[in-house]
Amino acid sequence: MQKGLGKMTNEELQALCLEWQNILRLKDWEIKCNLVRRGVFERPWKFGSSNFNKEHKAATIKVMIEDDKWDCDIWDYDVEFALVHELIHILFPMLDGDEQDEHSITMTASALVKLKRIKGSTR
Repeated sequence: MQKGLGKMTNEELQALCLEWQNILRLKDWEIKCNLVRRGVFERPWKFGSSNFNKEHKAATIKVMIEDDKWDCDIWDYDVEFALVHELIHILFPMLDGDEQDEHSITMTASALVKLKRIKGSTR
């Protein structure tokens, strides 16, 4: 999580999602975001998940709550990164989720979040 944000509420996550929907040009999508417990995810190392219907432009994104974070050798827990990662899945549904696709999405999400933080909020 970005330093200084503290623990995020569902309302704050939804507001952050709207900000990123504007950045990623997903304004015409109805996206509902929720903070969830780690046990909700099928894979224990995941920070987020998404389900979406491209035809109806509707999606649900789940992001793990900060209280359930764990030490990970690969990346730090970051709610904004997890959110952007899931939004990129919506942008590129043709990526089938293999290891290379996930790596590409991860690197893209990381770069976008870092750039936003360097430039400041776009609100």
